[in-house]
Amino acid sequence: MPFMTLNKWHYAIYCIDNVINGIINSINGIVNAIYGINRIVNAIYGMNGIVNAINGINGIRNIAFLIPQMALLIP
Repeated sequence: MPFMTLNKWHYAIYCIDNVINGIINSINGIVNAIYGINRIVNAIYGMNGIVNAINGINGIRNIAFLIPQMALLIP
């Protein structure tokens, strides 16, 4: 009979251990989800940066196009 009680305690500790591991895993999952959201936000900012770069290039091209036209205005 002492073995039976030992097994019950062992099983109870094992169950508690599993519950703790489950809680830790769920916390890690939440943390990973936050990191994932952060990466998505950074990706959106990155796309915004690319759009801004394209707009900047277009602006430079427009200035380059205007310089010869401005030269025509000089008498």
